[in-house]
Amino acid sequence: TLIWQLSDYANKNYTVTEPGGLTFSQEASGNFLATENGTYTVTVLDEDYGGSNTASVTVDKLDLTAPTVAVSGVPTGWEESAQSITLTPTDSQSGVGEAYYKVVASRDEIPTEGLSVLNPAGQTVTISQDGVWYVYYKVYDKAGDNTAQTQREGNWTEGFAGPIRIDTKEPVLMVSGQTTGVSKEQGLQLTVKAEYGISGGQTTVNGSEIKELTETADPSGTGSTKEAAYTVSQKGTYVFV
Repeated sequence: TLIWQLSDYANKNYTVTEPGGLTFSQEASGNFLATENGTYTVTVLDEDYGGSNTASVTVDKLDLTAPTVAVSGVPTGWEESAQSITLTPTDSQSGVGEAYYKVVASRDEIPTEGLSVLNPAGQTVTISQDGVWYVYYKVYDKAGDNTAQTQREGNWTEGFAGPIRIDTKEPVLMVSGQTTGVSKEQGLQLTVKAEYGISGGQTTVNGSEIKELTETADPSGTGSTKEAAYTVSQKGTYVFV
């Protein structure tokens, strides 16, 4: 807010014009809001003699633009080891102020508790637990100060980096049953059982997928087991993967 104040105005007829064209008659003081950087000029006109005077002030410290956050290191698919995500906040005007982050399992809700402080200069966040994760971030600039004179929250930006998909569990494949001693018509009855991590998977025999597998989710939510009966009716070598 910019304030103007006249002097030597007693017993005179005058009009004051503020930036934007708003005029006042016989007002000795007033104020207006500077909404952007620039030069603001107030003009006073003597209505009796036609003389005028101006006063100008230049505002160059307004920051109305939110900071930005660059994200790097987000994998495009499933990874079998811990992943490191880098968050780099920037603000070209007032600079980066307070910054926070939190690793979450969903982007459906904005977290408001349990946030960690993010280094304003940038920080790498490492995620090692199996699952699908997102890194929530919220970054302020220095334009606001709730503890001082401005009493205005700074510009801010928030978002999610991800998804970050991690599955460190190696799949386990088990094939059991007879390998000899039955007729061709009867066939060898095998049981195929595969245990996968959270990313899931498929089981093949000699390159062809076994689609009859029945899937059972792990109660812990970290994987699944697929099982099926498989009949071998031709002599040969069968490779299960």
